[in-house]
Amino acid sequence: MIVGGLLVLFGDLARRRAAQHHNELARLSEAAVQYSLVFGRLFGRARDARERGEPPKDERPDRYEASVRFFMTPGAEELYPAALEIARAYLAYLRLEPTAENLTAGRERYKLAQRAFEARVRAVLRRGRIGDAVAMNRIAIIDP
Repeated sequence: MIVGGLLVLFGDLARRRAAQHHNELARLSEAAVQYSLVFGRLFGRARDARERGEPPKDERPDRYEASVRFFMTPGAEELYPAALEIARAYLAYLRLEPTAENLTAGRERYKLAQRAFEARVRAVLRRGRIGDAVAMNRIAIIDP
């Protein structure tokens, strides 16, 4: 009887832990998608402005909101370096001298950063668990 009760207890604990991991992954996935979408939209607007011959605008409120939401999500630490590279590529594109070569290089840098971020997110989701946290002192924070 005691053994049966312990088995039920351990089974319930295992089920709760699995549900918690699933919820954490879902929250991280949603935050990563929103982060990527916001930067994609901002980059698209900047690119459209450049193609019209206008200087692009840095839309800080949208960028800040997406960044705070993503970086405050538990488990996002593992994705920080790739996420920061998206922001760096976006900001570098805003500051480019508008020559054809620079704009092409800027678009490529952004696309590569975006793909690298997507690959890191997919790796975490395929693994099915959030990995080790990355020490913040090892990450170069950008100056927005």
